[in-house]
Amino acid sequence: MGNTHRILWFDECLRQNKYPNGRLLAEKFEISTRQASRDIEYLKNTLHAPLRYIPVKRGFIYEDSAFVLPNIFVSDEEKSVLNFLAYKYENYDGTEKNIKLSDLFKKLSGDTKTDDKIPVFDLETLALHQVKTIKKLILEQKKAYIHYNHPLRGPLKLHIHPYSITGKFNTDYLTAYCEDLGEVRQFRLDRILRITGTDEHYKTIAEIKPEALRSSISKIPFKAIIKCADGLSLNSFAGRDLKPLTDGRYEVEFYNYDEFIDDLLISKAWREILFPEWIREKLEYRCNEILKRLL
Repeated sequence: MGNTHRILWFDECLRQNKYPNGRLLAEKFEISTRQASRDIEYLKNTLHAPLRYIPVKRGFIYEDSAFVLPNIFVSDEEKSVLNFLAYKYENYDGTEKNIKLSDLFKKLSGDTKTDDKIPVFDLETLALHQVKTIKKLILEQKKAYIHYNHPLRGPLKLHIHPYSITGKFNTDYLTAYCEDLGEVRQFRLDRILRITGTDEHYKTIAEIKPEALRSSISKIPFKAIIKCADGLSLNSFAGRDLKPLTDGRYEVEFYNYDEFIDDLLISKAWREILFPEWIREKLEYRCNEILKRLL
């Protein structure tokens, strides 16, 4: 429990205007005055309580009565979820509103670091323990095997060197060198079915050049207009929000055209791509490449 019960007692005394101090705290819980002082410093410096000492009363008050203690009974699993949410909103679109939400989740988790980012864009399909495994492998620079659900080739088992986890908008990526492919690639986290660490170590490359990554993530979303299959009414397409137009037409936004084409290939919900023409051309090219493998 640590000092939690003492902090809660001290907080209650402050709210009742009892002017608590280190001596009273030490007597109440039979601890040293030095430990009591550390508790008060923790309340002020770590929990950012607006404490002010009143010499006449020989005790403390809250300068701001609106102050509320953060939830200090947060489990490790809950902290992981809060860190996930902080990462999601920090990396979503950079707006002031979402940055504030990110800061709030960081405070609730007790982790204000900005360089230790954990992604979270789909808590239902991405297990927290899997992300922890990836982070540990990156920290220890150990190789791993991933079972990856490729949208066209199906499940693949790949030998990788995990380098970093990054997120853009609705998607998170694991950047890694793939021994089977012989190049640095980005793998969507929501398509990693399983990851297994090994005892093999790798040496990190000095710099990953942007052109080495096969990604086409845009900061400004592309827009497409698709026509729904007969008799269907959609609220979303592959997890993306849809804007209904007329006559079964929908506007959909996407940031990565390769992923959008992947989703088109595996979905039965759409009947026709009305706009833009270049997406139709890329889809046709991809289909022709698949047909060549079958002939």
